[in-house]
Amino acid sequence: MGNFAIIIGINNYVNISKLNYAKEDAQKIHNFFLDELQLEKNNITLLVSDLNNDKYTPFGSNIKSGLKKLSEGKRFAVEDNLWFFFSGHGTYFEGLDYIMPLDGSMDDIQGTGVQVDKITESLKNTGAGNIIMILDACRDEGKRSGKGIGEQTIATAREKGIITFFSCSEGQSSYEIESLRGGAFTQALLEGMDRYATVAQLDEYIKTRVPQIGEENAKPLQNPRVIVNPPSKRNLILIEKNVKGDDIQTLKNNAYQTLYIHKDIASAEVLWGQILVLSGGRDKDALDAIVEIRSRKQSNQPDYGHSYSNSKTGFSRKNSSNNVQVNASKGIFGKRINAYLIDVFLVGILISLCTPPFKNNGSLSPVGGIIAFVIIWLYFALFESSSHEATPGKKILKIIVSDLQGNRISFLQATWRILVKICFTFLYILFGLGLLIDKLFASFHRDNHSLYETLTRTVVINKVQ
Repeated sequence: MGNFAIIIGINNYVNISKLNYAKEDAQKIHNFFLDELQLEKNNITLLVSDLNNDKYTPFGSNIKSGLKKLSEGKRFAVEDNLWFFFSGHGTYFEGLDYIMPLDGSMDDIQGTGVQVDKITESLKNTGAGNIIMILDACRDEGKRSGKGIGEQTIATAREKGIITFFSCSEGQSSYEIESLRGGAFTQALLEGMDRYATVAQLDEYIKTRVPQIGEENAKPLQNPRVIVNPPSKRNLILIEKNVKGDDIQTLKNNAYQTLYIHKDIASAEVLWGQILVLSGGRDKDALDAIVEIRSRKQSNQPDYGHSYSNSKTGFSRKNSSNNVQVNASKGIFGKRINAYLIDVFLVGILISLCTPPFKNNGSLSPVGGIIAFVIIWLYFALFESSSHEATPGKKILKIIVSDLQGNRISFLQATWRILVKICFTFLYILFGLGLLIDKLFASFHRDNHSLYETLTRTVVINKVQ
């Protein structure tokens, strides 16, 4: 997994008000990539103001010609990260977002500015699977016609699947901190990249940390914004040195669902490619998935030769050349039944140990019934939302619970899951309708999810080893 970066920072604008620390922030990001991520110098392009080298001065002509050259041919691989960092002035004019180069003018935005959608198009054409665009372009109100950079870029980022970090939300400004000799956003970004690995982790950190830095330095509220589309990219690994075991497992669960449930081949190729690289090419699940992806791309069939098991989360790949069968959820329906029986047995033991004082003639009193319900609730909710993602019964059978993107579910999600399960159980016991409605719904669902899975936004799948 390679990292490549284009970093731009501008202080001393020729025709626009000067900034104090945009150049310094760009240099801090540059140094982090060199020292912490250990990128080769040839993999980083740094354009900052006040350089004696005209080739690397952030004039509009240099930025545009550099992006044009970058987009000529597929220079990078699907598992590579391509970073674009800009710190300086940005503006919105006649429906388009612009970053302003060193020689840009607010009196001629169209002629001197660099359109952000042209930047994203160039980055997309490089062939890199993971493009991360970081825009700290709200440091001065400038001439914005009432709107700041972001609105059009958000739409473009979603359309092209580019991970985009904005230093602030619409209507806000990005503040420089004298004591830090840099921006609050860049400070939080550097702290986050030094600690966390994934897009989601970095997003959560800077959303908390930037307002905190602003408050500590008596600055108005500044809320960073991150755009990630499709959502499966939230679990992408950005900083390899910070990866933990749980990060890989979450990414694999996510990759499995992206390929075999959501059938998003392009995103799945990025996710599985990254897993393969992180494993040094040894991960069997990733190797199988890459073969599956290539087979589907070659066949170019709408249904990808793809069929679901009764659980609606299984799949089989039909390959006419070698009749290879891939089944990531083989036997999962039977596993779920056996896991449920194990869990019922264990819950029964817990209830019998905790409720003797609340029994009358062998039956539970109302208080005993409440205690029993709490035990059932906490047993399933705590275990399924834990790092194991499974109750003891599911853990024994090597199956887990995840959300529809392959992420670990929260305690609230697990609680909702058990409440819906109780409702379906009553429907089945009283009217025999629960299972019938569930399966009938699944037969019409686009992704073959049952009604229970759709309502709870969760699925049970085999644990990917």
